[in-house]
Amino acid sequence: MRVDVDQVTYQRFLADAGAFWRSETRPTDPGACVLADARHHDLRVLLRTLTVANALRRLTPARLVVLANPAPCWPLAWGVPYDLDAVMELAAAFAADEVIDVDAFAERRLAELATARATPTVDELAPDVDAAYRRITGAPSVTEAARRNQDYRRLHARIRVLSRFYAELIAERAPVALVTSEVDYDEWGAAVLEARRAGVPVIQPLAGGALRAYALFPEQDHGAPTFGAALTPLIGEFFGAQVWPRREHWRRGVRRVLARDRAGRGRPTDARTGPNAAVEIENPTQRRQVRQHVARRLGFDPNRPVAVVFRHRAQDPVDARAAAFPDGDAWLDATVAVARSAREINWLFLDAPDPAPPAAPPTTARPEDRFAATARECAGHTHLAFRPAAAFSRNALLSLADLGVTLHDPVAVEFVAYGLPVVQAGWSPWSDCGLGPVVTDPDQHRRALVAAVAELAADRPPMTGEQIERARLWLWLDRAGADVAGPLVPTWAAWPAEHLLRPLGAYLRHVDPDGDPVFAAVERLWRTRAPLLTRADVAVEVDRSPRSDAAPTVVGVGMVPQTRSSRAAAAAHE
Repeated sequence: MRVDVDQVTYQRFLADAGAFWRSETRPTDPGACVLADARHHDLRVLLRTLTVANALRRLTPARLVVLANPAPCWPLAWGVPYDLDAVMELAAAFAADEVIDVDAFAERRLAELATARATPTVDELAPDVDAAYRRITGAPSVTEAARRNQDYRRLHARIRVLSRFYAELIAERAPVALVTSEVDYDEWGAAVLEARRAGVPVIQPLAGGALRAYALFPEQDHGAPTFGAALTPLIGEFFGAQVWPRREHWRRGVRRVLARDRAGRGRPTDARTGPNAAVEIENPTQRRQVRQHVARRLGFDPNRPVAVVFRHRAQDPVDARAAAFPDGDAWLDATVAVARSAREINWLFLDAPDPAPPAAPPTTARPEDRFAATARECAGHTHLAFRPAAAFSRNALLSLADLGVTLHDPVAVEFVAYGLPVVQAGWSPWSDCGLGPVVTDPDQHRRALVAAVAELAADRPPMTGEQIERARLWLWLDRAGADVAGPLVPTWAAWPAEHLLRPLGAYLRHVDPDGDPVFAAVERLWRTRAPLLTRADVAVEVDRSPRSDAAPTVVGVGMVPQTRSSRAAAAAHE
């Protein structure tokens, strides 16, 4: 963790936080604890993790045990140093009873057992190890040769050692919950796996927004291979039973969220900021005009439909929930294979460049970029174009696209919300919410692409109004209904650190927190066993926003099917 703020401000915040949390947490029960994972480099993530942990301690007396200090390869991969002393200071300010140096334990155990020299077996930890290896080294996939090298073997040995440590720790300390921002790979995934096996609730605070969190309780956990795979159907069930039936109550909130999204405010789904984040298209005529400009710039026939393919980041673990492909490059290869022969439409492939690890392990070579290699191989196909995603504004993409193709990028929700169909090959939190089909194997992915191409070529309406409405309702849930705003957890955008710590310290120092929305939301989560944190009990509360006739109207850019004939007419008019 790095805190880029003067020490006077930081020490004042620690003093304020210490006084606040010592008075807000109940007397501890030595027989129970809350495990909080503080192995992260971002102060905002640590504040969310520790705040949720202490909110639980207000409900049930328990000690706070903090897991600190990740493997040294992770700060190198992050490009940010991890200051254990600073994390220990922060944990003390949040009334932690114990801080465990996880890396020191792992290194001692490895030295004692010499496990790193043993050949790792294929076991249930292998997906965690593979995902960690990809993130650390930048490798798009893990080959059998990679599994035999020293770096992979040591990484696997370390995770196996920590898995046994987590099992012993959970058996000894009897935690009431594990609070962790990472759930699906390396030492974090192993901790979550052991917690699930022992029947310990797992709560995952998320980055972005104010306070967002997912939760998996043991009575709802039916043994899916990963946290994400177990969570997705629970969110779909919650959405279908509690949110969708009451959509009329939230309609004004949905319209407000969409209006903010069009203006480029309120956590856009990608990294675009400033003027590139706004959606300024007001009608189909403007969309056709922008479309023709962008298509000609790419060398496309503007009268043909366009599929926009969003490349998946190579290091992200695509199998964290469930996916039709073992890694992002396999998905890219399969999609390109269909696109080469599908000349009825144009295909724009957008690269999501992976940040190069500042210091990859010395025995591991940096892999060749598959996207660039594929672009060279397809240079002779005029209906294919390969470009960096940052080269296009949202206006350009939403005007050009007739179809989106992705693994589990949040842009899938955005496209459907604006009336554009998506072929998705990986499961996401929204996958069971009725936004559209999610393919489950490579053959189904190929058939879905072929069918989508046929529909576009035949000018058939690409999707239903209900799918659009469900996508918009999910945007509202993700950005408003399940985003708990309050002064105890300032919004993610309150950065750099001075902008975060000064007002938070003032709140801790001067305001009585009774009734704080964060405490109320965590209490409701714990009581109702919902799969995600919410601002209100969506089963009983209604939208109380002002009833104004001036509520913003949002135009979906894809609501009117853009057929080939309408595009041809626009071209002729111009």
